[in-house]
Amino acid sequence: MEDFHATLADCELVDLGYRGPKFTWNKGREGGAFIQERLDQVVANEGWRSLFPQVDILVESASCSDHLPVFIMLYETKRQGRPYRKFKHEASWALEGTYTEIIKSAWKARRIQTDHWGNIRQKLGNCQGELMRWQKKKKEPETELKNSCTHLAALQAKAGPEWMEEMTKIKLHVQTLMEQEEIQWKQRAKVEWLRNGNKNTKFFHACVNQRRKSNVICSVCDMAGNQMETHEDIGGAFVGYFNILFTSGKPDHMDECLEALDKRITDDMNG
Repeated sequence: MEDFHATLADCELVDLGYRGPKFTWNKGREGGAFIQERLDQVVANEGWRSLFPQVDILVESASCSDHLPVFIMLYETKRQGRPYRKFKHEASWALEGTYTEIIKSAWKARRIQTDHWGNIRQKLGNCQGELMRWQKKKKEPETELKNSCTHLAALQAKAGPEWMEEMTKIKLHVQTLMEQEEIQWKQRAKVEWLRNGNKNTKFFHACVNQRRKSNVICSVCDMAGNQMETHEDIGGAFVGYFNILFTSGKPDHMDECLEALDKRITDDMNG
């Protein structure tokens, strides 16, 4: 098995998981030894997972074979509409020259709240608002990086001493954009054990896609064991479960249960 897993790692193949019975093969006779194993797996590389981000592996029952059939279900990717876009601070913004001044200006803005914590909340809200407005005015990082690389290639083709100063300036700008891109994907991938300087954006992108796949709920079973697959039915199953979980059953004989506990609040305290 170690050689098998090593081969999967060398080929950059990842197990896509499964839904259904744990074991895909069994062998045994009535009254004798019974053996079952998970022999069948579905694996894929990063390129395939990028093409098919929404996939479900189903293990079904079999009546004519000791191997259970494994189905690969491919789904069209559908983005869920959201009532609002949650603000997320990008760590790569700190590399921008104007970032610090924006924060300082927003933090020193006029105060309205009189209490200390209200003042802090207002300052944080000011920073959030200014960063969101600043972000909308910024160019798309991918477009800016592409244009800068094209400009740098054109200057390097000229190869004249009169272009050296501008080439140096563009090189520094490209390096900053590449560092911002890496920090951005690293923040989304939540990979903290990799050091800065590894320009492996493709790896971070794959981690993000894997996290998004892990965060998708394709189906759930309700309290009666029925499988729910639509978004409305899945939401209803969760609501029904937690309604039952947090609804009091109005137990009897509570006074008898409480008699075994020492009182912490005396009658005088209540008076």
